[in-house]
Amino acid sequence: MTHRIARLKTKHANRYLQQLCTHFGHKVPVRFNGAHGRIDLPFGTCLLDAEGDALTMRLESAEAEIGRLERVIGDHIARFAFRENPVIAWRPAA
Repeated sequence: MTHRIARLKTKHANRYLQQLCTHFGHKVPVRFNGAHGRIDLPFGTCLLDAEGDALTMRLESAEAEIGRLERVIGDHIARFAFRENPVIAWRPAA
């Protein structure tokens, strides 16, 4: 499995976590509360943590699908946070 992580500095971390989980929850298994979320897509998993002024996104997928997972989660965050014009920089997770 391949792991990636990105941290988005924002005052709306809880809101974006909830929006992502609610959006995907209509299609795939999702679990979330105010501070943590998990989205199980057919091609990978996204773990979300809203802490203070940041949303941390951890991805886990087969190497062949990690780019797709980065794009799907990144594109949705960009749509939800369009007023902030977020830059999401994925990096390997330890």
